Amino acid sequence: MDKLIGTRPLAVIPFTLYVAGNVVTPPHPFNSPRARLSGRSNFRFRGVVVGMASSVEGSNPEAVKGDEKGTLKDAASPNSSKEKQSKPRRTFDFTRYNQRHIAVKIAYLGWKYHGFVSQENIQDTVEEHLFSALTKLCFIKDRSSCHYSRCGRTDKGVSALGQVIALSVRSNLLEGPGVFSTEESRAKDRPGDKTTELNYVYLLNRVLPEDIRVLAWCPVNPQFNARFDCLCRTYKYFFPRGSLNIDIMRSAAQKFVGEHDFRNFCKIDVSAGVTNFRRRILSFQIDCLGDDNPYQVCVMTVTGQAFLWHQVRCMTAILLYISQGLEQPEVIDYMLNASLCPGRPQYTMASGKQLNQCWMLYGFV
Repeated sequence: MDKLIGTRPLAVIPFTLYVAGNVVTPPHPFNSPRARLSGRSNFRFRGVVVGMASSVEGSNPEAVKGDEKGTLKDAASPNSSKEKQSKPRRTFDFTRYNQRHIAVKIAYLGWKYHGFVSQENIQDTVEEHLFSALTKLCFIKDRSSCHYSRCGRTDKGVSALGQVIALSVRSNLLEGPGVFSTEESRAKDRPGDKTTELNYVYLLNRVLPEDIRVLAWCPVNPQFNARFDCLCRTYKYFFPRGSLNIDIMRSAAQKFVGEHDFRNFCKIDVSAGVTNFRRRILSFQIDCLGDDNPYQVCVMTVTGQAFLWHQVRCMTAILLYISQGLEQPEVIDYMLNASLCPGRPQYTMASGKQLNQCWMLYGFV
């Protein structure tokens, strides 16, 4: 068994983790030499020397010609290079490999993406980049056949350090945890190494954007579902202290703890058919980092078994109103009572750029 990586973000998934070089690849921005070893090749620049003619009238045109051996040539010369004929790409034979169901831990900066989940007519989502990389590397045939599940979704601009997905990918092995064969599998007849697993972390990070990083993976049983097998989820929201009343904010935040009807603290997801708005919040903390001054950074840390769409941002918005004296703490009690407040009041939810999905907890594999 490989050694369990003991860093805090990874420790919340209590099963064997396989990491490139036994080192966790951090999310972007990471320009350290250590981060460069995460799988992204150093760029190699090739210079092309060209002659430059003087713009002065009467300059010698022979000056821009190459030497006798043609070291310097006009870039537009038809003899400079021959066009390479493109060869048709061979279809990858997935029947020569077994499949393996794995859980993958991902970190990304979501500021420039349109959320995590793929959307119709929108290409720039984190999930689109993930599936593009998986398909390019021939880890999967297509999305519909890879038994894909995700722990949760993040909105436009929201980042994550502990997003977890599960899917079945191509495996070099003939047997092992999570490894299974399909009816048409001919993996036993494949020549080459059948004992060393593919380095999923290293290979994926080579083709993914630098602000999307795969941190680790582990084998799971074929029935594992990243969403429904998650015991709890933790989010963090960062904000400047300024003139906010942090003490009254901490007191008001405790009203969210426990099981409540959060229909007034979310965006109704009609397309998903959500009809049950009761969710359980396990803890809600507000901490201030560094010295006590108006520029001090504060962070809300909320842990729950599950969350509704935009729930964390809506709860944060009400707490910010309360900390500015624009609302009283009792407004939370009123909004949590669906019989007294059957419709969501009009208010602007907090920005998503300060929100971070930190980690997920799983109790078994």
